[in-house]
Amino acid sequence: MNSSSSTAAAVQLCYEHLNGSCVKIPYSPGPRLILYTVFTFGAVLAVFGNLLVMISILHFKQLHSPTNCLIASLACADFLVGVTVMPFSTVKSVESCWYFGESYCKFHTCFDGSFCYASIYHLCFISLDRMWTCAKT
Repeated sequence: MNSSSSTAAAVQLCYEHLNGSCVKIPYSPGPRLILYTVFTFGAVLAVFGNLLVMISILHFKQLHSPTNCLIASLACADFLVGVTVMPFSTVKSVESCWYFGESYCKFHTCFDGSFCYASIYHLCFISLDRMWTCAKT
């Protein structure tokens, strides 16, 4: 009896008042800092790198071509992943709990699927465009 009560006490739930809550897996401060640093760097790089690509293609008239339009559109989809998905997934991955509410969880899942599929489809269309462009020459 004591062993089951001690293991139940050792398990830390994300929300103690909910029995069906997920189990929280705490990291010590060192690995937590490293994880947040790496994930935040990735999200910031995704946001600003794709923003730079979009601005460059839209600003310079020499870059206005159908292929570069596809690349700018891919950068837009990846930018949206970096803004709407990556920061929240970072917190969920490191903390192992979702703290942003049930309604945004549904939006986050929708954004994650939609924008990631959009990125994959853009890559497919860019590769088809490159194939057709190279076949013409």
